[in-house]
Amino acid sequence: SLFHLLYPVLYDVIYDNIGILFKFTWFKLTPLPPQRRETWL
Repeated sequence: SLFHLLYPVLYDVIYDNIGILFKFTWFKLTPLPPQRRETWL
């Protein structure tokens, strides 16, 4: 069906957005040196 074709794409987009939000909030909550912060991003 159409849903089964779009599901992997939606999953990748949602997963990437969650990863970006997680990294953003993680770096906001955890004090890291600037050099390590750049390597993680």
